[in-house]
Amino acid sequence: MSHTASEMEIQGDKIYLKVKGDKDFYSFYYSSDGKKFNFLSKINVWYLSSETNGGFTGVYIGLYTTSQNKNSKAYADFDIFTYKKEDLD
Repeated sequence: MSHTASEMEIQGDKIYLKVKGDKDFYSFYYSSDGKKFNFLSKINVWYLSSETNGGFTGVYIGLYTTSQNKNSKAYADFDIFTYKKEDLD
């Protein structure tokens, strides 16, 4: 299964990403300043369940880029990835 929830071009040289998870959904947010986060999309966690995919291996969160097997001069350069647990409500 493959799912693209949203695509967008970003302006500037930094983007902040936030993921909020609960028992039903993972919600995704982005920000250009790290303070005001905008809702991007959400996905039902049911798609990650053992009942749906034949076996649950856990959830992994990280950064990923692709040119989808096409030649490209574009690149992504990640200087830092910080995982912080915090209350998002």
